[in-house]
Amino acid sequence: MIMAGNIALKVDDVKIDLADTWLYKGLMFSGVPNLAIAVGSLTASYTLRIELMADYVCRLLQYKEAIQRNAATPQLPMPISAMPVKPFAENFSSATWLALGSTCQNRVIPSPG
Repeated sequence: MIMAGNIALKVDDVKIDLADTWLYKGLMFSGVPNLAIAVGSLTASYTLRIELMADYVCRLLQYKEAIQRNAATPQLPMPISAMPVKPFAENFSSATWLALGSTCQNRVIPSPG
């Protein structure tokens, strides 16, 4: 397993290293438009989490269409030095952690509220 299939991500011709991004709601990377992922091991709680993530992405796509926008891009709400560091996912299997490798940087954008 390789995170994101080892694809070369570019935004406006600038290469994006996922290890340099922050994760929003456990599924979108800061500064990367229209990209959502789901990572974890196959358990009942994971299946329920994926359902919530898919629901969020569908609502985001509907909202994006309603306001006539082409992209949804999570942005950091404050300077990086002020961001609290939270675990990316504490309950992943060891196989999932191996697949994430250096991509996972324990940096999570806090949800509003």
